[in-house]
Amino acid sequence: MSTPLSHPDSAALPHALRGAPFTTSMAADTELDRYDLQELVQIGVLRHPMRGVYVPNDVPDTLLSRVESLRLVIPEGYVVTDRTAGWLWGAQMIMAPGDHLTAPRCRSSDPAGGG
Repeated sequence: MSTPLSHPDSAALPHALRGAPFTTSMAADTELDRYDLQELVQIGVLRHPMRGVYVPNDVPDTLLSRVESLRLVIPEGYVVTDRTAGWLWGAQMIMAPGDHLTAPRCRSSDPAGGG
């Protein structure tokens, strides 16, 4: 981004990234790099719920938005497991101390046993 952002408003995002979770790759397609994304998280425009995924803060944190986030990074046919499953269902007690300070990795498993 060429100019610093001064307020937490999703209007600061490219139109293609508004209203739904998106990946780092999708952001790069709109000319936003990881430093831009970090700045947008710091000023409150975005949430960073897991590695590689960002969500505009005006998108409510719901089961549906969490599923949409996971669909971006979990292969079709896989199931989420461990802390990722706990996060999906909003189970705060699943988090270890300090887990809220970084974007976690997603954990998944192929129910057919292929990976």
